[in-house]
Amino acid sequence: LAAEDNVQVVYPTTAAQIFHVLRRQVIRKWRKPLIVMTPKYLLKARSATSSFEELATGTFRRILPDTLNRPSSEVRKIVLCSGKIYYELAERREELQKNDIAILRLEQLYPLQERELEQALSIYGAGTGGSTPLRDKRELLGQLLAALSAADGLCRQHGVNLDAIEAAPAG
Repeated sequence: LAAEDNVQVVYPTTAAQIFHVLRRQVIRKWRKPLIVMTPKYLLKARSATSSFEELATGTFRRILPDTLNRPSSEVRKIVLCSGKIYYELAERREELQKNDIAILRLEQLYPLQERELEQALSIYGAGTGGSTPLRDKRELLGQLLAALSAADGLCRQHGVNLDAIEAAPAG
């Protein structure tokens, strides 16, 4: 379906991201088909809300950084994910008090901007134990793995192993 940057596939996780990706699509001089994947959960979840300032002054970001404020040297594991599973992971990380795990959200799955992913990973350095891609729907595995296959080389450049882990299906 997607080849040679002919479409854009996004999975926004906040109200501001949804607004800005739609706004970006309308104001660009060139347009490609835009595929937006958004579960109903994110439309209703309090944790996915955005401030008025984020809506008024923000822009669409292809990769959202981790939300915990701590030195990057304390991070032992990086989790790459997209969609609502981020909120489940963040909640679980808080319950277990695992502040050594950074959760990065891939908001644009295709085309994957390698420079932005490289920049996001470079913050954590080569001492990080590994990078794990997660997904929340079986049918999205193909899109996520296609996006992450390009990330594998970047991860290796930064001394991070990319291990695929399949999340248990939501029941």
